[in-house]
Amino acid sequence: MKVDKAPRSSWSKRTSQADEPAPSRRPTGHSDVSELSTGEGRALRRRALGSESRLLAAVVATAAVPREVQRWQDYCRPFRRAAERSLANKLTLPFPPTPLPGGTSVQDVVRTGARSPVYVGGASRFPGSENQPVYFQNFTKAGNLVQLYAYSRKNGEWVSFDISGDLARAYSSEHFTSGQAGTNSVLGLPSSGRQILNPSDASDWHVTAFRGTPEVQALLQSNTAFGYQEFEGGVLVELGGGRVQAFRFDGETGAFRAMGTPFPEGRIEDGGFPPVTRLPGAVSVQAGHFSLNGQPFRHVGANLSQVLYEKPDRMWQELEAAKNAGVQNVRVFLPNSALSPREVGDRLEVMLSQANALGLKVTVSLSSFARQEFYTETESQFMGGHNGTSGHDFSGAFAVVKGDERFYDWLHHPDGSLALGHPVVQPSFFEGGYVENYKPFVEQIVTRFKDNPAVFSWEVANETKFYGTRTDQRPDYGPVKAFYEDMTATIRRLAPRQMVTAGLTNSREFVGDDVDARREFLRLFDYVSIHQYVDLARGVRENQESLDTDVALARELGRPVVLGEFGFHSGTPTPQQVDDYLRHAQDVWGVDSVTPWAAGSQSGIAEQWWVGYGIDRFHQQLRDTAARYQAWNMSH
Repeated sequence: MKVDKAPRSSWSKRTSQADEPAPSRRPTGHSDVSELSTGEGRALRRRALGSESRLLAAVVATAAVPREVQRWQDYCRPFRRAAERSLANKLTLPFPPTPLPGGTSVQDVVRTGARSPVYVGGASRFPGSENQPVYFQNFTKAGNLVQLYAYSRKNGEWVSFDISGDLARAYSSEHFTSGQAGTNSVLGLPSSGRQILNPSDASDWHVTAFRGTPEVQALLQSNTAFGYQEFEGGVLVELGGGRVQAFRFDGETGAFRAMGTPFPEGRIEDGGFPPVTRLPGAVSVQAGHFSLNGQPFRHVGANLSQVLYEKPDRMWQELEAAKNAGVQNVRVFLPNSALSPREVGDRLEVMLSQANALGLKVTVSLSSFARQEFYTETESQFMGGHNGTSGHDFSGAFAVVKGDERFYDWLHHPDGSLALGHPVVQPSFFEGGYVENYKPFVEQIVTRFKDNPAVFSWEVANETKFYGTRTDQRPDYGPVKAFYEDMTATIRRLAPRQMVTAGLTNSREFVGDDVDARREFLRLFDYVSIHQYVDLARGVRENQESLDTDVALARELGRPVVLGEFGFHSGTPTPQQVDDYLRHAQDVWGVDSVTPWAAGSQSGIAEQWWVGYGIDRFHQQLRDTAARYQAWNMSH
């Protein structure tokens, strides 16, 4: 499952100079790079919101427009005149009588103060407006700042509103928003103009939601009305004396939760998402290791990648065999190009039900690097149809999301020979293609099973990195990193009480050699899953040095490490070789889980990519390793 890296440019054509302001004129704290998800933006997607503060600093420093920024500006150009009309119309409307320091008001500032050009900022993340550019204009007078915003809904309606005073200053402060200010901050796009909360208004749900927040208790008890501003990802509240606090609504408790410390000295620190919480019966990360029901959960796993598409009785047989071998976590590949997201979800529901009955957890891999076929036997012994009843075999189906087959192509060596036996994912997938089918598929599946404790974690993808069509192409890591940033954030938003990871050969192959870049990439995941195979003929362990680095970085970040795949080339390993390998993983790397590849209980059942290395071969070694892990758990 390993291939050479293969790069190519992330954009397919050059762009002309846009009519947006030069970066040096852009107000601090706003980026011209945005999240794109539908329509024309699919081909232009380059950066997820809140991910490129370092890029912004580089733009300002060089006074040159990077190509990805230029493309975003080019995309926004057709919207500019409508946005300017919307902002101009806003200036003709009455403004709320909001007093500002120095005896001025919001209306004073926007009517007689200095105004900036109209800038393009980030895009909305609100459903129905994901792909719409956001324009804004700054107005200043006597040290007061007012910002007017405008964006288009999908029905063509333009929405404009203002933010003023301390709220505007906090929202524009790159320090307060942890280096990602304005529309690119964790708060996202403002969803309304400045609002006033009256603590005596019992009909306003905000009053109840704020009662559990000590930061606003004094305001509530004094019955003093105060200003606040809603955003897609949170809310800013004026505490008085120029201080502003960010909050996020916690749907589980029905209350607001403070995000960091107040402006101006403080900053938003928790990224807008709560940590993985303790969904009853689910696994979480505590103090750098897995925890289940308050106890350590160091364990043995098994890759049963296609078991989801066996008939229910054969699925049970495989899961039961894994359980009897000491396995506690099963990894599966979810997509099937022959089925809709709902049908795939129905299959997953059957498996999770069986796993729950056996006390197993399931790692769900949501995509893979190769367009690999499903394997069926002559007698259609497995691969039953919907819930195993229709007799549908999946001949000609691929382990990719329905509709995504076109994003895969053959990988060749420079001499023209094939490098792999399966087409592999292409750069177009990362450059916008994934939002067409893959992302909606993930959103539907994760939303459906977000409260199922049998889900060990959601795996964004299996070894899905830059490939291209030639092994000597130079990688473009930017779109790959942006893809993982977007999808980890999406899954955390939909399922905050479940873990998210990715199946990695090693981080170097995803973001390059720079150790800092690798550290930040691994920070995206709740735990680090690495893959390694051994060439028995030469005694060579793949990627040993890179994996040693990844393990060290994971420990530095407080992330558990999982050997998510391992196997042996060039022959069948002896029991001693398997045991030595597992002991190295446990004693040297200190991994929290080992997961052999191709772990079907019978050759040819569920898995034919590495026939013969199944649970029957690993049985005793897995049981011994599971016993060692159990002893470790009991001693902690």
